[in-house]
Amino acid sequence: MLTTPTALPATTPERFDGNHVEFTGLVTKIWARSSGDVFARIAIGETPDDEEDNPEPRAIDARLTLRLPNGQVNGQDISLLKGDIVHATGYLSDTTQWETLRDFLLKARQAGLVERIPELAPVMDAQVKRMVTCVIPDTLDILAAKSGISPAQSLARLEGVVARVWEYGGHLFARVAVYDSHTQTTASPGNNGRQRRVPHYVTVQFLHEQVDGRGVNIKPKDRIRVSGILGSRVYSENLRSFLLSAHKADVLATLSDGQAPDDVWTAYVQTCLVAQKMIQYTKR
Repeated sequence: MLTTPTALPATTPERFDGNHVEFTGLVTKIWARSSGDVFARIAIGETPDDEEDNPEPRAIDARLTLRLPNGQVNGQDISLLKGDIVHATGYLSDTTQWETLRDFLLKARQAGLVERIPELAPVMDAQVKRMVTCVIPDTLDILAAKSGISPAQSLARLEGVVARVWEYGGHLFARVAVYDSHTQTTASPGNNGRQRRVPHYVTVQFLHEQVDGRGVNIKPKDRIRVSGILGSRVYSENLRSFLLSAHKADVLATLSDGQAPDDVWTAYVQTCLVAQKMIQYTKR
């Protein structure tokens, strides 16, 4: 009796999207998550590390987040201290983080707000899902600090399919799905007998809606190849928008005037690729 194989043999080698970054920068913060991963904030320039207090970010903000799975690089333990100058190569990846109302208030430096507004107490564990783009390093070296030499260096290159396009602050942004060799596979079958992969989603910024001096005209499902530098998009959120995102609009209804839902703000930093060159593929 003949049986049909669950997965057909692939007829051609699997092709992966490019996803490569390289940078030199200054370690300004280090923290851990319950997953066991370690994160580090890297400054690639003159930007101070008080981004939460800076209401007017520049067009290109030079900060990124480094993610060390299990606190390691390629499975090896490392040493990393605040003030280190590091040189790293790796790739861009997105990770899911859940932020509670308690986390939000701590970040906004308003941990005591619940004492003034007791209506918030029952929802302190309400959560909002945030997607954070990080650099996962393949190599990481600690450089000796030399007076007068700036650590501001970065380059990035990736390829993928445009998932979403939007404008903000006079610039164009695209969320790009990248199917690189580091993407995880799922149990669901994919195309051509291969396993289905879960892409990395990376934000690409086109300053003034241009690249290389020309206007950018891209749309969802377009395939693009971009190269440029690493930057970050800084955006803010207030207590009202947090509660709405956490599906706690009923709490807002119980607050009286002057109880701060629009006055408590905090800032977030999202790593992105600032495009300097682009190839936009055409349909076959």
